[in-house]
Amino acid sequence: MLFFKSGENEIVLRPAGYAEDVAGVMRQINTRFNGWQWSFTSDKLPVVLSKLNLSEGVLYPYLTEYIDKSKFKGIKVSLTDTTITMPDNEEFVKTIEDLCSCFEVDKGRTYKTSLIKETEKDNTYSFPPGLLKRVGSFLKLFPGIDIKYRPTRTKPKSYLDFPAIPKHIEQRDYQARISEEAGAVARATLVLPTGAGKTITSSLIIRKLGVRTLFLTYSSILLNQTADTFKFALGVPIGVIGDDKFSIGNITVATIQTIYSKLGVNKESHEELKSKALAYSGKPYPADKTTKEQLLWLLGNTDCLIVDEGHQLGANTIYSVASLSDPYYSFALTATPLREDGRDLMVEAATGPIWRPKYATEEKLIEQGYLLPVRVMMVPFQHREKYKGEYNRNKYIYRQGKKESKEPEEIIGTLLDRMVEERSILLARDTQHALELAEKFNLPCIDTIEDDVEKYKLLYQLAKNKFPAAVISKETYENTLVEADYIIDATKKRIKMGYMPMYNKAIMANFDRNRVIINIARYYRNRFKTLILVRTIAHGNYLSLALNAPFIHGSTKKEEKERVINQIEKGEINLIIASQILEQGVDIPCLELLIDAATRQKVRSILQPVGRIRRPAPGKNYAYAVMIYDSDGGTFERHSRRKYDVMKKNNWDIRVVSPDKF
Repeated sequence: MLFFKSGENEIVLRPAGYAEDVAGVMRQINTRFNGWQWSFTSDKLPVVLSKLNLSEGVLYPYLTEYIDKSKFKGIKVSLTDTTITMPDNEEFVKTIEDLCSCFEVDKGRTYKTSLIKETEKDNTYSFPPGLLKRVGSFLKLFPGIDIKYRPTRTKPKSYLDFPAIPKHIEQRDYQARISEEAGAVARATLVLPTGAGKTITSSLIIRKLGVRTLFLTYSSILLNQTADTFKFALGVPIGVIGDDKFSIGNITVATIQTIYSKLGVNKESHEELKSKALAYSGKPYPADKTTKEQLLWLLGNTDCLIVDEGHQLGANTIYSVASLSDPYYSFALTATPLREDGRDLMVEAATGPIWRPKYATEEKLIEQGYLLPVRVMMVPFQHREKYKGEYNRNKYIYRQGKKESKEPEEIIGTLLDRMVEERSILLARDTQHALELAEKFNLPCIDTIEDDVEKYKLLYQLAKNKFPAAVISKETYENTLVEADYIIDATKKRIKMGYMPMYNKAIMANFDRNRVIINIARYYRNRFKTLILVRTIAHGNYLSLALNAPFIHGSTKKEEKERVINQIEKGEINLIIASQILEQGVDIPCLELLIDAATRQKVRSILQPVGRIRRPAPGKNYAYAVMIYDSDGGTFERHSRRKYDVMKKNNWDIRVVSPDKF
């Protein structure tokens, strides 16, 4: 739940999703809602806080001018780097609690998760070290509060040496300045535009601090890219944990998933693991111990933690791994620090407050030639129906009774008879089961068609209601684009008849919409090195077949990913299709055009993919992006409007282009 100012006298409340409890309050006081946030005049702010049972703690840091600073006179507070001792004053305690809480939405209601916890000591509460500046800065707003601060952390001296920076490393002015200031900042969420060179910036920070560093990332591609860059930029051996590698160095790059798995974070309590890690602090490296013990040693002896794509710290898995160590220096790297699920504070808690250097903004980097300006082609697509709600609700049909209940096949037969006017898919366990069901119900079986072109011809006929149903195995279904109204799952004892998620029906399996995307890709294929982004393997497989272009995703083998990226860098191919694996962090400077085949509504997911094409390269003057503006009068039009607003706010050049052009 985020409050911020939108104009001279206008306040915006952005909840973490549509919450009926918030909506009920906002409707009572005549506010405006644009689909993702509420707007109201500042005079209504006290009423909003009162009705939502919120204190002024939620107004920090964007609305401090509306906080009553005359409060809490005479209150005495003792503060350390991770604890606060305060009087038993109900209003004050609630204010500090709200200051240090996440507000999430679940099933239409808002829930508060406090990151400040009571300790065994009376009136003393603990908080994550990243929140120290937040708590301290908030307390300083009130002149009447008596604050006593006792630091409990000792700044480590530099103890690592590195050879001179290689001549081929381009050290940009803003990167050098950030590395100079990092020591004094110590803990922060470092916000830099996508394409600013966060890996080189990190290497300069590591050089300047000269302490043992753990760099966390989330994919094998980023793991290997970062390790290679560090090895070249720092001139020392780099430890690598992940992608079937395990070595620990003074500088170590690791995937969060590997640490999570090897430590068994889900099997042992976080407190126990952190205690074991801290017990290794200052002790020799346990070379003869298990990989788990060696990892605990690394976490206990890390003096600097850097988390790539730091906005992901809002996820419990990533936060739990990052907070196992207790370093003096801690930085999250991201272009989009604000999350839209109410968990922004998790990012700050794990590392530190937002640090957005004014000399390294998007505008500054464009002026200096380090980042390309964006030109967006918005292509309208008119849907044939209106889609409401985020997802269509599943309908369930249960087997009646126990021993007396009908067999699944009997229920399937009843359902198929009932839905002769609908397009249905019957899911089978495997190919053999699919053949049996196809014979029993006299339906075509998708699994028997080996040729992909013929397979999609049959599915196109299903989409156009040429016949009511077809049978497909689960494995084939997961890798094939299927447009249907209902899915009947014959693999369960309880038959589930789920109405197909409307994203699949309206976007992914919409043959008319896909035809527009294919035409655009063909039009630009010989002019620009192009990346098409999709959300699902089935969608990627379909476009890959239609365009005869490689498709890489999470399950693609490492060698194949590297081969495809190498091919487009060398100019051997001009088009690649990728899943979310290439949406953030991956560096392919030669890419010139992005075609986004997915719909998006979150700021991060809108901005990050465009970053893949903004890096300068010979012959590039602009980063070109093609976005589909879905007009359905419902959910997807709202998503498209949101996408347009976010891009407009970033001052990107947006032009509406008719699909007929392609």
